[in-house]
Amino acid sequence: MEIMNYSKVSMNNKKLSKFFIIFGLLLFVLSIVSFLYPMTDLHIKAEEVKKNNRKDYSDHSNEEYEYGIANIKSLKEFKDTIRSEVIKRKLKGIEIPILIDDYIRNKFYSAGSFIEWHENWFLYLLDFIFPRLFFSTSMVPDDIIKYDYAMCSQSSIVFQEVVKDYGFDYASVRFFIPDFLHFSLAVKVDGEWYYFDSNMEPKYDRTDPGIYDGVVSADKNTLENLYPDERNNNISAFNDVNKSMITASEINTFPAKNGVLVQKISYFISWYGWIIFIVIGFIIYRYNNKKNIKK
Repeated sequence: MEIMNYSKVSMNNKKLSKFFIIFGLLLFVLSIVSFLYPMTDLHIKAEEVKKNNRKDYSDHSNEEYEYGIANIKSLKEFKDTIRSEVIKRKLKGIEIPILIDDYIRNKFYSAGSFIEWHENWFLYLLDFIFPRLFFSTSMVPDDIIKYDYAMCSQSSIVFQEVVKDYGFDYASVRFFIPDFLHFSLAVKVDGEWYYFDSNMEPKYDRTDPGIYDGVVSADKNTLENLYPDERNNNISAFNDVNKSMITASEINTFPAKNGVLVQKISYFISWYGWIIFIVIGFIIYRYNNKKNIKK
């Protein structure tokens, strides 16, 4: 009976070892494909299609956009350019966040930048399973700044990264309205909170702290004045809005830290996960062999 039980355990160990090794080899193949893909004609053609499909200025002429600012691809250069203007114009108080808002508006037009699948294929698998979490979007300011387009959360992340250098408190403002899922931010100046949205670029008095109060209190008139185009079949997106649908939180906190952590872990799995599985498989195999010899 003991021999039969041992034989069963040994057989299960062999299966487990085989599973880990085969799964590790599968990950290795995916890593090799990801490594070789950028060198193929297929990738070159895909990049050409992407470039041809990109909007030119005429396609987003309704947005604030300036080529000189948009062509800045370094976060340091972007910050230095803004700081030079702050010093030159001797700006202070609310004038500084307003200048940053102007730069963000002129830096990006509204579209999302994403991590390519061949850079992190496991992340794309997570994105497929949890599409509403947008795991593959660029979340690190140094990565976002490389593009001249950004979605609402991305432009807000860059804004926060710049404004914190001037000692201002900042918060993330999230909208969970069914027909208006959005991300913006607020900046605290001299004890008052001010609302900023560099992505949708609403026209309003940015020196008026009452705008922020109206947004976070879910005041329908404030929201409709900020976003008059948010209507579906002539029905306002803010008809049934309430305070629980708008949150201002994460004060002085990077809003995408969990997303970046997921990206880092998935990156490791995409490129080095195969080593772990194969090593575990061989450890189980060696352990099982030693036990068999002893028996």
